[in-house]
Amino acid sequence: MSESIKVTNEVSKETKELERAITERLEQAPQSHESSHAERAAETTTEQLDSIREKINQTATKKSELAGSVAVPDDTTRQQVYIDKKGARKAKLQEVQSNLTGSERAFSKVIHNKAINTASDSLGNTVARPTGLLWGGLFACLASASLYFTAKYVGFQYNYLISLMSFIGGYLIGLLVELSLRLARHPSAR
Repeated sequence: MSESIKVTNEVSKETKELERAITERLEQAPQSHESSHAERAAETTTEQLDSIREKINQTATKKSELAGSVAVPDDTTRQQVYIDKKGARKAKLQEVQSNLTGSERAFSKVIHNKAINTASDSLGNTVARPTGLLWGGLFACLASASLYFTAKYVGFQYNYLISLMSFIGGYLIGLLVELSLRLARHPSAR
């Protein structure tokens, strides 16, 4: 048992010595690095810096020389560049259609026909109003649910036409609400 105590004491002494040696080396390492950096900085004298500045001044172009050599165009000499958006759209559409299958290409040609595209845009701005569709959907849902549960409770037959009529009524109410809000916000639009 005394041997194990001696061994542990010897190991602990050795580890302490190793730790001390490591800490000493770590403390000396940054100092040696800093001293070498300081020595290099001292080597660059003011004479070397002056010679470097002189070389830069010889090779650099002066501001006055540079301004004279670069011509800045006046507003009168600038030309306007017109972008052919319709031609670019048509070219891109043909490129995309060339990658489609036969039936997809035919459907794309029908959809992107000028008359159909114009009609779709105008209907999208007038008929398919988001607020009208929202109000129509809400009215149809509420009216259908209330009528369904009333029909189930009272015992009469449910009419499916009611949901369509309530959607149309809600759509019209939504358009009126949107019109009244728009007039309230912009009274000069009357």
